[in-house]
Order: sequence, then structure tokens, then C-alpha cells
Amino acid sequence: MNFSRPDIESWLSLQHSHGLSKDEGHSLIMDLLPAVMNELKDADQLRGLKLFGKCVVTYLDLSTDVYMIFELYRRNQTTMAILCAASLSFR
Repeated sequence: MNFSRPDIESWLSLQHSHGLSKDEGHSLIMDLLPAVMNELKDADQLRGLKLFGKCVVTYLDLSTDVYMIFELYRRNQTTMAILCAASLSFR
């Protein structure tokens, strides 16, 4: 729910034409502003949690790739280990 300043001003002017006074409009905006700010703050927290989840998945993917390189090297499949390391370096 994104409202630009012109949208809010046009809505307020419409309310003024219906009989809302300037003081009532100002008090309405002051009452609505904290609710909008709380909604924006909650949305940012969700975005932060999504970013954290993506970072965890990326870290786990990277760590399993490194584990596979060591496992291939341990099994004397050095060519595959080198190829995996080379492909990992291009990420």
C-alpha cells in the first residue's frame, strides 16, 4: 500500500470539499501517520528475515560445496576435486 504525496493531498482536498476542516484534516493525518509508520517498520522486519534466510541457505550451499571438495580429495579423486574447486571459484 504505497501512497504518494499527491494522492494524499488529493484525498484530503476531497475530504475538505465534503466539509472536513483544516484542523480536523491535520489531526486525521497525525492519527494515521503512526499507524503507517508501524506498518512500514513491520514490512522492513520481514524483509530482513527473508534476507537472513537467503544468507543462511547460501552459507549452507557453500559449506556443502567445500565439504564435497575435501571428500573427493580424500577418496583420491583429485581431478574431480580440482574441477569442483575451480567451479566454486567462479561463483
